[in-house]
Amino acid sequence: MSSSQLIKPGATLTEYCTAGKFLSEKQPMIHKRRTIDSFVVIYGVSGTVHLYSSGKNYDVSPDDYIILPALCEHYGTEESPPGISYYWCHFYIHGDYSINEGDDGEKYLIFGENSSFRIPLFGKVDQHEKMHLLFHQLIDSSRSPSPLSKTICGNFLEIILSELAFSGHLSDNSASLSQEATVSNIIEWIRLNAADIKRVSDVADYFGYNSEYLTTLIKKVTDKSLVDHITESRINLAKKLLRSTTLEISEIAYMCGFSDDKYFFRVFKKLCDISPGAYRKTYSNLHINGNLHIDN
Repeated sequence: MSSSQLIKPGATLTEYCTAGKFLSEKQPMIHKRRTIDSFVVIYGVSGTVHLYSSGKNYDVSPDDYIILPALCEHYGTEESPPGISYYWCHFYIHGDYSINEGDDGEKYLIFGENSSFRIPLFGKVDQHEKMHLLFHQLIDSSRSPSPLSKTICGNFLEIILSELAFSGHLSDNSASLSQEATVSNIIEWIRLNAADIKRVSDVADYFGYNSEYLTTLIKKVTDKSLVDHITESRINLAKKLLRSTTLEISEIAYMCGFSDDKYFFRVFKKLCDISPGAYRKTYSNLHINGNLHIDN
């Protein structure tokens, strides 16, 4: 790493500014030419953004990231076709930092006490599932009316920057564990929201994923499809309602996200080997005769 720019020891603080997700569905896009006082991190979701920054041209494709330094001109070098999408976040660094060129010819943002934090200005993220989730949570938190919103966003920003600093140094096993944690979080969200999920894209959109990619990921980690998880969560909710209420079965079907009670009947019997009515009656008899409680 070049030592042409020395960084003084001292505390450095990152400050979250704004964040969002850019999407140009119908129009081609070219990034504006500008010089601003904040840093910008861009993380590719779909398509390729063509940018000039820090003396080089970059093509930011899905799961690539780029950090655009503060007070340095950047601009688009060519148009991207419709369908381009990426996450973005503006932030400030209070304290000492530098942009240095390493021995590998790449440029790095270096800051922190004793210049301990070193992030390549451009790279590819290994744990892209985790990065999608972090950006989604960052943007979701930025919309919160809570007075702690900016502090929470700052915490997410620090995690994102840490992920970029250490991306590429994780083992395959670490990446696998990260995938399992991400999928576990998504499945828990499905369990809590199954009745309101209309289609697979509802889940993908909430977490900021492509539907096909998310379906493949969940199948890979759990050996069940995303649709299976949604259906099972709906049926589990129906079982609780059958046990704890006297609602009509058609009402329960609707409350659990089934628009057709006949289809609900078929799915319930397939998964439980018993009809909804028989399940309710069996549970009722067990409860009365033996004071038993059945959990899923």
